[in-house]
Amino acid sequence: MAAQETTALLTARKLLQTKCLDVEVSLRGLLRGFGLKVGPATPSRFAGRVCELVEGHPTRCEIAQALPCARATSREQLGALEKRLRAQASRDLRARLLMTTPGIGVIVALT
Repeated sequence: MAAQETTALLTARKLLQTKCLDVEVSLRGLLRGFGLKVGPATPSRFAGRVCELVEGHPTRCEIAQALPCARATSREQLGALEKRLRAQASRDLRARLLMTTPGIGVIVALT
């Protein structure tokens, strides 16, 4: 049962991670249709950059508020799952032993 729960947590984490990226890429694509390019932006700077680009255009502003909000919520939940996975790995002797190997982190150790 514990192994199934760990697998479910890892699967949910991957799903949220993928959806965050999907929302970001979709938003970039929508804006590119208007000739607007977000360009390279850190995850924390992304929403601000999008708001700068759509300023003064009501419909684009609605899009720019909805999608980054969905992305932020997904990122928040992703962070909560990752925190739980880190706590789980710290309690598991085998996972801690695996994480002593260079390049092996929480996700690989629990997988």
